[in-house]
Amino acid sequence: MPGLASRLRRAREALDILSNFAADWRSRRVLAACYATILTSTTDPREESFRLRIRGREFPFRMRRSDLFTLAEILHEGQYVLKSTLPASPTIVDAGANVGVAALWFLANHPGAALHAFEPEPENFRLLEANLGSMPGVVLNQAAVGAREATVELHLASHGAVHSVADASVGSRTVKVPCLALEPYLARRGIARIDLLKLDVEGSEADVVLGLGARLADVGVIVGEMHERLVDVPALYARLGSAGFRVLAKEYFGDGLADGVHAFEMARE
Repeated sequence: MPGLASRLRRAREALDILSNFAADWRSRRVLAACYATILTSTTDPREESFRLRIRGREFPFRMRRSDLFTLAEILHEGQYVLKSTLPASPTIVDAGANVGVAALWFLANHPGAALHAFEPEPENFRLLEANLGSMPGVVLNQAAVGAREATVELHLASHGAVHSVADASVGSRTVKVPCLALEPYLARRGIARIDLLKLDVEGSEADVVLGLGARLADVGVIVGEMHERLVDVPALYARLGSAGFRVLAKEYFGDGLADGVHAFEMARE
């Protein structure tokens, strides 16, 4: 059972989510049931449908009960509350879109955005498609993002948020998935600029940057998670610094310090 401090933290989080992000009473009941579940199981696969309210916009949403952790990271902890200002109708690339919580956050905060989302794991992608597939301006890619275009092995974890190409320790099961590099992807799509690049790629952060090639010069803001055990963090920050980026934020959310995962935001000088 979680300790008292952990349970109190989770109770405050639940109050925030139910009060500020559940769109109606039915959605509050569904989310309350999810919170009751995660007291005893962090990997409950049962799916729930409800409505989210983000920045005054309502979105139908479907997730596994265990996806509540991802929901809380983005909506309660505010991991993608930007210090940077994006232009009107920005182009956003979401690498590691999972079931689409971050994508909805960006779309709610930046109406008119063009969003390109990448998610390799089939069950995550099924839910991502259910949540964003009919939205205008959204392109969904069932693929990982990396240094080059290839077929790669995705290591499957017990929780849907931590599948990884880079980290074999997350689980013994694997599935082969396509991997795209952003430099040729941008060329194929005729995309002139990425105003916001979001990275939640479980240890492939440096590979995504490498796959941008010369198009790194066309990225305005980068935000995401840095997996310190899997990435040469000083080298990657130095690479981005030499490309004109500076660190605006670096923070350990939740258990991030113990897990060696920090959130970051970088923007051009």
